[in-house]
Amino acid sequence: MGEPENNRSMRRMKALKGARYIVDDFAGCGIDCTIVDLHSAGARVRFGVPVAVKDRPELILFPENIRVAGKKTWQRGNDFGIEFDEPLAWLTKHDRSLNAAR
Repeated sequence: MGEPENNRSMRRMKALKGARYIVDDFAGCGIDCTIVDLHSAGARVRFGVPVAVKDRPELILFPENIRVAGKKTWQRGNDFGIEFDEPLAWLTKHDRSLNAAR
C-alpha cells in the first residue's frame, strides 16, 4: 500500500472529528478514533493506541452518526487511510483537486 501523501487526487481538509471504528458489527463493538484529514472520498484516521485495521473498515462519523465503509489504503503507526465506497455528498462542495490548488 502506498504512502498517503503520494496517492491523493484531492486535497484533504484538516479536521478533528470524532468517529468510531467498528470492530464487530454483530456485538456492537467499536474503538473511538479521530478523523485527522477528510474529503468526500476518504480520510486519515488516528487511534490513541495501535489497532490492526481490517482491509474493509467501517466507521461511524460523529456528530452526524453517519456510517461509512471503505477500503484501507495504508496504515502506519496509529494512523490509517480509508477510501470510502460512496462519496460523502455533504462534503463534495469542499473538494479541491491537488492540481487546481497549485
